[in-house]
Amino acid sequence: MTQMINATSATLIPYAAGLPDRVEIPNTELDRLSELLAVLQLDHDLLHLDLHHLPEVLPRQYHIELQRTLQTLKRLQAEIPPVDVRRLQDAIQNLQQVVADLEDNRCRLQRHSQRLQDQFATLQTRLDRVMDGFQAWRDVPVQVLYDQMIPRIHEWAAAYGKSVEVVTRGADLHLDREIANHLLPPALEIVHNSLKHGIEPPDERERVGKPPVGRLYLDALTEGDSVLLGVEDDGRGIDCRALLKQALERGALSRAQARRLSPTDQLHLVYLPGISLTSDAGRGLFDARSQLQQLRALIEIDSETGIGTSFIITVPRSPHTTTVLLVDVGHQRVGIPAEMVLEVMTLPANWIKKTTTGNVLTLDNRIIPLINLRRFWGFDDLPESTSLAIVMVGLGSKRTALVVDRWCQQRRVIVRPKSPFLRPLALVNSFGMLSSQEVIVLLDIPELIARSSLHD
Repeated sequence: MTQMINATSATLIPYAAGLPDRVEIPNTELDRLSELLAVLQLDHDLLHLDLHHLPEVLPRQYHIELQRTLQTLKRLQAEIPPVDVRRLQDAIQNLQQVVADLEDNRCRLQRHSQRLQDQFATLQTRLDRVMDGFQAWRDVPVQVLYDQMIPRIHEWAAAYGKSVEVVTRGADLHLDREIANHLLPPALEIVHNSLKHGIEPPDERERVGKPPVGRLYLDALTEGDSVLLGVEDDGRGIDCRALLKQALERGALSRAQARRLSPTDQLHLVYLPGISLTSDAGRGLFDARSQLQQLRALIEIDSETGIGTSFIITVPRSPHTTTVLLVDVGHQRVGIPAEMVLEVMTLPANWIKKTTTGNVLTLDNRIIPLINLRRFWGFDDLPESTSLAIVMVGLGSKRTALVVDRWCQQRRVIVRPKSPFLRPLALVNSFGMLSSQEVIVLLDIPELIARSSLHD
């Protein structure tokens, strides 16, 4: 509290005006500052990377200098007559002095490098505190989402003649404002699906031994750099046979493909256009999933007949940055979301088996679809090799192996949305910018896994 001194009484009195304890910041200004902080973080990462490699680079530089000195000595030795031993001894002494100077400089630079690393560690701590504080300005509690969803839930329940009890958890967790705004429409579509097709009317529930009032659970929790939002009902579940029938009738897949679908694959048919059960237009969950993909969010579904259905949406905590595994494919650098990378490995090329629908890889008695990213990008195949660089990616229980030229490292990137002109570009989620200003492609791994599952 600010106080002032009264000149006549020399006593302290409160400063009545005071500063307001809250200020209003325009959303556009928050977005601009958020991007600036993201760029600052990337610059820090780049400097730290260069500093990390400094101890490796310095010995190589000294080795080069030493080789040059030795070459000079050999040249002198060739010029010196065999009888002139004095000049040879002088040259050897000079060389020893040069080596001693180089070693002294190397030690000093290594000490300086350690001091720089300590300073960077302090800078990282302070930068993390700044970013955490700034993110707190942008965050809104998940309760804000619940407050928007619950009135619609009661409205839809009344319209469909159903009784529903809503149970919320994790309302005090926080979510980025921009992500919350974009998350609300697909979340409402999923809730609508549960109320219209999942939870049964009271009389039907009583006939199957359930309480007349259905339950809808809204959950939120954090996991690393992500926030998970769950929507679960105790309704009738999803009829996979009905989904398969619709998909076959509308030509979404062939009978041969339908026979190969696992129960989980059958559930994912709800995301195909024209197969969705959530709206009369038949696009409810298809549109919801498309909106979530633009948000770089993942969606998983699980359902059991007569027990209920659950959806889990995983969204990034920040809309502006993400961590990716950089890989090289031809002359193209590609980013794979780090949270979807299970492992990287080098495997013998003869482990790859060809089938009528594509290549597969067998690991731990499990057949895994394999995609060669060089062919996807239209590059010529590499010359025959005895080993392949593999990146294993996963979503839920699904796995897909990606063949790349080589994997590089994990890096933080600034996310840039895909231009409308490039929307037809398949399997590209968005673009990322490195601190070096290099632009990379970010793969749409959920869509890639879905395609490989339908065609494996």
